[in-house]
Amino acid sequence: MRSTHRGPRRAGTFASRTLLAAALATFLPLPAAAQPAGEAEAAPAEAPAEDGTTGEDPALTDAVTHFRGGVARYAAQDFRGALEQFRACFACDPNPALRYNMGACLYNLGEWAEAYTQLARYLAETEPSLISTERRADAEALLADAETRVALVDLGVPLDGAIVTVDGVEVGTTPLLVPVAVLPGTRVLGVRLEGHVSYSQQLEAAAGQRLALEAQLEPVAVAPPVEPPVEPPVEPPVEPPVEPPVGEDPSGGSGRLDPLWFYATVGLTGALAAGTIVTGALLADRNRTFVQADAACADGVPRGCTDRLAIRDEGLAFEAATIALGAVAGAGAIATVVLALFTDFGGGESEPVAVGVSPLLAADGAVTGAFLDALVRF
Repeated sequence: MRSTHRGPRRAGTFASRTLLAAALATFLPLPAAAQPAGEAEAAPAEAPAEDGTTGEDPALTDAVTHFRGGVARYAAQDFRGALEQFRACFACDPNPALRYNMGACLYNLGEWAEAYTQLARYLAETEPSLISTERRADAEALLADAETRVALVDLGVPLDGAIVTVDGVEVGTTPLLVPVAVLPGTRVLGVRLEGHVSYSQQLEAAAGQRLALEAQLEPVAVAPPVEPPVEPPVEPPVEPPVEPPVGEDPSGGSGRLDPLWFYATVGLTGALAAGTIVTGALLADRNRTFVQADAACADGVPRGCTDRLAIRDEGLAFEAATIALGAVAGAGAIATVVLALFTDFGGGESEPVAVGVSPLLAADGAVTGAFLDALVRF
């Protein structure tokens, strides 16, 4: 028998395992199969034999210790204490032969469903050659009596490793070697397996009844991962330039203009005034030349008559240019005066700007023009 005990290995382990195997195979306690369960006098029909050892006790494993404690308590009709000791022994070394001992305790305690399960698994899991004829007869007699007190469910589960429960208490794991025993009354049979939808069935069980059920475990539907929709990149909105409200100046509410506007207007007006002076001077020169050519024509010089006509045409052109430039220069001078009143020259109070427009007219009226005379004091 292979031990699953995980405690510290001590001297005499091999001897204790041999001792436990011999005790399980030959000297298991026999329950009072013929006596009605639950009677106060229920006791083993045969006391367990001695283990045959002499002299000093060897260092026993936990399994042997629990087994001996279970035998002693069973002999004293302490079936609950014996059951606890046999279960502890089974936890240390899960030998299926121990199921007979646990089944006998449960039978005498009147726990029919678990008694049936332990006895049925004892016969199903233990090597037949290890069960004596007498022991098999005793186990089958107890099993037959327990079967009349419970309902049996032949449960079909297509998957291994599923946990079977009755009223929430675990009674086995698939594949099941024996039917599921349930006490009479309303019971809930459940099957659960990780990754599957749990199965649950309510039963109205009666003693001696046998049912057949199929538990279909459907896999839990796993939704595919939801990927967020791909959205085009959002460009920041382009805000339109903020125009100052109607009636407000572009200076940001200070009420004063940047000096650049004033200086630009002064420069432009000065250029126009200079152009007016130049064209006015050229017009005066053409006027003088025209007088000379006209006099020569009157003296009978043919060239004077010819030059007079050409000079007249040039004079008319210079006259038109002078008038136009003078008019624009005059408008620029007016604009300069207005801007000077609203320009912020360094953030402080500025000196007044004196702008004058002086006529530049010849005494004979031939020269018509204007020039800008601006004095800026800061």
